[in-house]
Amino acid sequence: MSSRILSSEIGDRVAYILIRYLSGFKINYREEVMKILPPSLSDLGLIVFEDLASTLVEIRREDTGSIEYICRLCRRNFSTRKGLYLHLKRIHSSEITDLFIRELERLIEYNY
Repeated sequence: MSSRILSSEIGDRVAYILIRYLSGFKINYREEVMKILPPSLSDLGLIVFEDLASTLVEIRREDTGSIEYICRLCRRNFSTRKGLYLHLKRIHSSEITDLFIRELERLIEYNY
């Protein structure tokens, strides 16, 4: 596909919601994503969002009771959700935007 389905601005907004969601913010991501995406793309966009949400971060509970948050993009570990949030926002936000747009385009091509 030569032209982008979504603008980078929309992709950035979805990536920001995804980063907040992954970092434990209590948000209604479905509602937020559906506000941003065009109606024709909202269902597929939610599928991509949920797929990325399940693959970008790993949460490990240690025997000691501590929790470790692992960024699967670079394998860096964090002891707090805030640390994870700042990392994703500062280091990977453009990468997450690109992943979202690319996966949405791939899904659209596959379905249509």
